[in-house]
Amino acid sequence: MEHETLRGILIAFCIRKVWEASGHVGGFSDPLVVCNSCHTKQRADHLLESIGASADERMTEVKINELFDANRKKLICPTCGKKDFGRVRAKNLLATSTLGVFEGDDQEVYLRAETAQGIYINFKNVLETGVYSMPFGIAQIGKVFRNEISPRQFLFRMREFEQMEMQYFVSPQDAPAAYTRWKQQRFEYYATLGIRKDKLRLKQHENLVFYAKDAWDIQYEFPFGWNELEGLHYRGDYDLSQHQKFSGADASVYDDETKKHYIPHVVETSVGVERTMLMILCDAYDEDEMNGEKRVVLRFHPRMAPVKVAVFPLLKNKPQLVDKAREVYQLLRSTLHVSGSMIAWDDNGNIGKRYRRQDEIGTQRPIPIFPRI
Repeated sequence: MEHETLRGILIAFCIRKVWEASGHVGGFSDPLVVCNSCHTKQRADHLLESIGASADERMTEVKINELFDANRKKLICPTCGKKDFGRVRAKNLLATSTLGVFEGDDQEVYLRAETAQGIYINFKNVLETGVYSMPFGIAQIGKVFRNEISPRQFLFRMREFEQMEMQYFVSPQDAPAAYTRWKQQRFEYYATLGIRKDKLRLKQHENLVFYAKDAWDIQYEFPFGWNELEGLHYRGDYDLSQHQKFSGADASVYDDETKKHYIPHVVETSVGVERTMLMILCDAYDEDEMNGEKRVVLRFHPRMAPVKVAVFPLLKNKPQLVDKAREVYQLLRSTLHVSGSMIAWDDNGNIGKRYRRQDEIGTQRPIPIFPRI
């Protein structure tokens, strides 16, 4: 690996103080509006975007109501088609839980809205007990939970989803260059999946959220339009400084060259697994005709094949063929640098069925073992 990065698993529940420090309790919300006709809940910013009005995510509740009121006559409920909405109000997206709450004055806890905060509160533990030195990153994949107002667009927007995040800790003077480098590398990554380049773009945020010094999205052109696939954020020292302030624990590191302490800056990459899967499916989707009938074809890049190689004997009742096939199978498992699940053994059914099965799976290299003629 080019970068020194630790992969870890962190807790799904966090106490309220963690989310107060991060700013989620006070600032992690979406604008909610209710249709007075059908009583469905809608995202006010999405309604405004549908008519070309831009709703800044940093807008106060007062400001977004002013914008919404100015456009009320144009806004149509996507559920019932009426133009009758109530007042916009900020809806916090944190998912609450009663885990460990036994008394009325016990503070509620939250299911994590992102994996990042668990990484920040464990940063010094990792640095001091591991074999890592600055700069380094901590990456995690795991479930996150958000109290979404209107889940929609299949896998794109959900209340429970799998998130992959990496927090790269770096000195303040090296952070801008690290951010530029990560931004480019993450954008280039999608080409390795075979995604069409004309369907990808980088878009800079015009209005930054409270924690960001700079922010870009890698966007993909889904069937419902261009939308975020991955977020790339230069977070400065906001997160570690906040957790240091709320916990009282020192989050600084010592620089042997300058002989000074500093709070590391953070470069973040954040991507949803389901959004990635949706992008891959959309990009692979195609239609053609066979014998006069239209059929759907998924044209995946070979790198997406879940099984790279399948080995099978021509006949499973011939011990010599089976032994030779097993020998080849074990040889491949020991020499190819891939997961064992990517090399399949298949002796079920006749040879034609095995070819057909591996074709449906998308196996790159079927290797049948025939008798020597």
